[in-house]
Amino acid sequence: MTGVGMKGIIFAILLVVCFGVSSCGNVFNDQLGVKGPAQEIGAEAGLNDDPTFFAIINERSDDELVEILEEDDGNIIIVGNLCYDEPEQVDAWIIKTDKFGNILQQKAIGGKQDNRVFSIGKVPDGGYLLAGYSLESYEGDKDFWIVKLSSSLDMLWERHYGNEGNDLAKKVFQEDDGEYVIIGCTDRFGAGGNDVWVIWTDAEGEILGETTHGLKGNETIGGVVYNKITGKYVIAINTFEEDNIFLSGVHVMEVDSSGTPYRSINLHGGISTIAIGMIVEDNGDMVIVGRNYDTSLSNFYTPWAIKLNSQLQVVWETVYLTVNDGIFINITKAKDGSYMLGGVINTNTKSGVDMLMTQLNANGTVKKMMTAGGESTDTAYTIKQLKSGGVIIAGESDGFGCEGIGIFFTTMDESWRMDQSGLNVIEWYADKINVNTQVEANPLTAMKDMIQASKNYMEKSTVTETNTKSIFIR
Repeated sequence: MTGVGMKGIIFAILLVVCFGVSSCGNVFNDQLGVKGPAQEIGAEAGLNDDPTFFAIINERSDDELVEILEEDDGNIIIVGNLCYDEPEQVDAWIIKTDKFGNILQQKAIGGKQDNRVFSIGKVPDGGYLLAGYSLESYEGDKDFWIVKLSSSLDMLWERHYGNEGNDLAKKVFQEDDGEYVIIGCTDRFGAGGNDVWVIWTDAEGEILGETTHGLKGNETIGGVVYNKITGKYVIAINTFEEDNIFLSGVHVMEVDSSGTPYRSINLHGGISTIAIGMIVEDNGDMVIVGRNYDTSLSNFYTPWAIKLNSQLQVVWETVYLTVNDGIFINITKAKDGSYMLGGVINTNTKSGVDMLMTQLNANGTVKKMMTAGGESTDTAYTIKQLKSGGVIIAGESDGFGCEGIGIFFTTMDESWRMDQSGLNVIEWYADKINVNTQVEANPLTAMKDMIQASKNYMEKSTVTETNTKSIFIR
């Protein structure tokens, strides 16, 4: 998420929210270690060949997960950030594993300062586009950072866009004609505070134009998708009060490739709702997930999901009031038309903060919901169905022997089971409560600032081979 990082949002929420009493069961049975020791499986010990596994990747003190992709051949691309202690800086981190979790290739991309990514996208030539920010500019401020990788994860080029102030790219899209649309946030110009910034470039990365969109206060991006039905980019914008990041609403706006705004809708203005994840479906419908604040629950936050059609009209909206202190972070679509959501929840167990894994029916009602965690903070950033029919879950944990925070990923069968691994899964069901929400159209002010941004005058980032291994926990 741009502006306010994903970890920043989660932990800021946890700081102001009381720990709730929940009926969730603890799945990982005291950190999984009771089922056997962790095994580091590499070339010396033989490769893992179990299709259902639980693996930890921990390279430095605090690592961040951004996104995972499944390739046509079943290989898995894991995108994250390496957060070093010595020296204190951040690099983008790209890892490729086979379908059994064995690491095939991994690279760190960065320079002498922070270079952090927020998203990855696949492009028609088989390569990838990364979007984030870089601190490599001469002014020392954050700039849009766009990186093009080949299908073999080689860096083909990078671009920096920015000036004095901070600019963070959330997502980059390549259009059919080869031009690029980059959507993120800036605090350099616009309505004041942090505003949405849309720039579009030619195929070589030269800026063709830009627009900013904002209100008084601060805006961050909770999700952005390209809707092929309308041919527009749809942005879920979190609108924060100027002096209080916990008073927020969600504004959804669509723009064309040159940043010109079209339809928009306000959702929950001013009642501390934020969007964190978003998908678009083949028919143009979109689902946004995040969290909602409900005064009836004594200051508890609850997971929130809303479905809009391609015209930005509400199809359904659900606040899961029985899930106290829960947040949805990411949403994907399953083969049967249901939705799979990853998140985090405070529980009344010694683990405290656990993964929240949820499956919703097409109408937003709960089909399955469960928690998982050990004696640590465990967060499920994404859960999705694989081409094989199984399920992969990925997130972060400071348990399982990690030095700080590590990236975990685990696969399960279609019923969310892990055969002989014996995870002792406890499922529980949440009652859904539909909320009839008042929504109103209120477009953000669009301002056009044709400021020339620096493209790529900084020293080129270096690509370093890393050598961490998957640690498989049986």
